Amino acid sequence: MVSPKEMPTAKQAGVSSSIYLTHSLAHIELNAVELAWDTLMMAAHEKLPEEFFKDFISIAADEARHFDLLCDHLKSQGSQYGAIPAHDNLWNIAIKTKDDILARVAMIQLVQEPRALDSHDRLRKKFIGAQDKKAVQLIDVICYEEIEHVRIGMKWYEYLCRRAHKEPIPTFHALATQLAVVIPPPFNVQSRQQAGMPPEWYLPIAKTHKAHPKSSH
Repeated sequence: MVSPKEMPTAKQAGVSSSIYLTHSLAHIELNAVELAWDTLMMAAHEKLPEEFFKDFISIAADEARHFDLLCDHLKSQGSQYGAIPAHDNLWNIAIKTKDDILARVAMIQLVQEPRALDSHDRLRKKFIGAQDKKAVQLIDVICYEEIEHVRIGMKWYEYLCRRAHKEPIPTFHALATQLAVVIPPPFNVQSRQQAGMPPEWYLPIAKTHKAHPKSSH
């Protein structure tokens, strides 16, 4: 594990752009598995409905399957997970929210997970450019399934806000500001909407309003 600044480029790592990007995505999925289980461990100390645990176990299972699919694709290209250094940036927000289940669900399920939706078009174009049809298929599956993860996050974030007698949207904005979380456009408005996250949740705290939100379709 290295800091983001120490990450080598694909050329420096001596791999194709497709392998490099697939490895990066596999790392994200592995972290997503660990984050889901870490959130479940936090929830064990909270009086939450059984459905919360079932939902987050399903998320962990999905992310593990995504990781396996990406690892299989790496192997088909003569590589494997671990062949390239990985950064530790994804765990920074986990550490910052380790004592607050509301903040954890907000920052992981409502900030990190939607980024997968926003990156769908960009990733497709990169893999198409690399002539990696299998990776394009994998990305379509993964990004589609992430919609449900965001929907689950919205459901439980709003539940936790009601339990704490807090207004969901202002609290989300305050947490993002407090934790210095960047939410940059362009946004996949259509997929976010499908997940139950309309623009008023993220546009007011977007990094810039100069870029117009876009859909992946």
